[in-house]
Amino acid sequence: MIIFPPASAGLRWYNQPTPRIHVKRLFSRLLMGTLLGVAVYVAISLYADVNALGGRLQRFSWILLLPVLGLTLTNYLLRFAKWHYLLGRTGAQVTPGHSLLVFLSGLSMGVTPGKIGELLKSYLLKQTHDISMAQTAPVVIAERITDLIALMLLCLVGVFTYTTEPGFRVLLALAGVAVLALTVVLASRRLMGGVSGLCARLPLLRRLSPKIDQFADAISTLLSAGSLALTTTLSVAAWLCECLGFWLIIGGLPGVWAPVQLAIFIYAATTVLGALSFVPGGLGVTEGGMTLLLVRTAEGITRSSAAAITILIRLCTLWFGVMVGLVALALFRRRVSGELEVGDPIIPPDTKRH
Repeated sequence: MIIFPPASAGLRWYNQPTPRIHVKRLFSRLLMGTLLGVAVYVAISLYADVNALGGRLQRFSWILLLPVLGLTLTNYLLRFAKWHYLLGRTGAQVTPGHSLLVFLSGLSMGVTPGKIGELLKSYLLKQTHDISMAQTAPVVIAERITDLIALMLLCLVGVFTYTTEPGFRVLLALAGVAVLALTVVLASRRLMGGVSGLCARLPLLRRLSPKIDQFADAISTLLSAGSLALTTTLSVAAWLCECLGFWLIIGGLPGVWAPVQLAIFIYAATTVLGALSFVPGGLGVTEGGMTLLLVRTAEGITRSSAAAITILIRLCTLWFGVMVGLVALALFRRRVSGELEVGDPIIPPDTKRH
């Protein structure tokens, strides 16, 4: 099994054992997600006609990828601001630089089911700052909740205007209800206490009751009214950036046009459905929904145009994020192995959180 090398003897800021990140297992999961992605894009290419798709890509204005990638990076920075704010709400003492590196490392797990692999961030903080995963895992959950709320709000831009499929509206309505219900339950200490009490009465789940209580205390703070308003606002701004990137890509194909409201709706709706499907990275669900909605609702968009747009935006968002995450994870490895000088403070032994 491949693990990160031991820390150098001269590393003063790090007084805990070097993180033993199971790189082989990590990359096997990434490989599985990548292979699934390849299969999805092959299927989309066949649906669109490979030759026609190639022709559309040749006519695309590739210079537009620069502002699109810039908008994607802005998305990451806004979501990092949310992550660092929520992390501070838990009482964790992490400098912005180290926090940013940990946050970006989590992007490497973008092709895990429901992005649950982003719990890697909690693991990294446990290893470098000895902050328990029980303290920081709720931050990852709160991130996902506020992302879903923001995307559902962005869906309202066009759900009643552009889609004529009753079944699709029902699906989005069910998704909205599920997100709302989950938020209410997690934010309510009383409801979570009921869940904990129920587990305490069941022999097989009894041991989970104290952990649920600990989780409930943390998540209720992160999802309090003021915190939820701020983090949802950051999420709306972040995901609006990627929606605008999607709109720019649509406009990069000759003869293709769509109003910005439609682009926001399609991107937000298909991202929500992909996330709630719990398929790694939403692969297949997001791409399929995006392609079909483009063909049915946007002006002048053929199968080949829709496929080209879908492939390009996913390369500039999902797969770009995975690449950024892998680079950040490599930099994190260098930090903990002592190859870079860093000044992140470690919580003193008498104040460590467990």
